[in-house]
Amino acid sequence: MPIAYLYRHCLELKMKHLIRLGKRLDLIEEDERLRRTFRKHHLYSLWNTVKTVITQFDPDCPIEDLKAAEKIVQEIHNIDRSGQSLRYSADTSGRATVDQLPESVDLRHLRDVFEAIFNFLDGCECGLDHALEVSGEMWADYMGP
Repeated sequence: MPIAYLYRHCLELKMKHLIRLGKRLDLIEEDERLRRTFRKHHLYSLWNTVKTVITQFDPDCPIEDLKAAEKIVQEIHNIDRSGQSLRYSADTSGRATVDQLPESVDLRHLRDVFEAIFNFLDGCECGLDHALEVSGEMWADYMGP
């Protein structure tokens, strides 16, 4: 389970980073709902915000790619909704979390699934980073020496 937890945690951090980039590019606005979502470990809420960032940035993003990524996020979210089930053997009320987890995991398949979503999200991140770089250069040119 530690491997699955680390993959899940990495996915959460990657999505939070994409949201930060989206805020910097004014693709989404920071409001109380977004601040609440950001403080929690709820992957599906984070995904909905990331999906907004991606579609605002690239309205022509292939819907199949978004649906595939969403399916992965939803499956991981269903396994560990709070970000604690894969991390701890019991929740805060003392209930065993391992009872809610699959009996076994094919680590190669897990790696392949996460590699696929990370490749997709890395591509999105590259596009957003490039847009930030270009906007910074444009601003610098506008302001002059």
